[in-house]
Amino acid sequence: MLNLDNSDKKILSSLHRNSRSPISRISKETGLSIDIVKYGIKKLIRKRIILGFHININLSKIGYKFYMLRIHLNNFNDNLLNSVISFCERYEGLHYILMDRFSPTVEIDISMKGREDFDCFLTDLREEFFRFIVKYDLVTLTKSYGTSYLPNNLNVSFT
Repeated sequence: MLNLDNSDKKILSSLHRNSRSPISRISKETGLSIDIVKYGIKKLIRKRIILGFHININLSKIGYKFYMLRIHLNNFNDNLLNSVISFCERYEGLHYILMDRFSPTVEIDISMKGREDFDCFLTDLREEFFRFIVKYDLVTLTKSYGTSYLPNNLNVSFT
């Protein structure tokens, strides 16, 4: 585990608010010099604390829906898990496959143009893994109220 100094926390907080901010704005917001901000960002990337810079897309504005599918499996093992992953990777719109190697539950987060496309995906999944799926739960995300992946103790106030 890496320790973050106060400059690192300020930079992460600023980038968390707007990852597209120019260095000069981050410098002004955090009270750090431009050189310290540049060095800090490079260091956080090099240490793999920052893994990338992402955008948050309003999928409904472009005609897509976001689905969270949680499937509960029996006879759970690495081969089955790899098969489910390979199956899901064949579909456009896959965001995440979340799993715990010690739990027989897999969450698939995927976006698709419409419910018909998702229903085809789900039908194909159920047909391919009918012997292993005990049950499944589905959530259709209609609106996101913001997501924060920055722990509160790292979120620094600048005022």
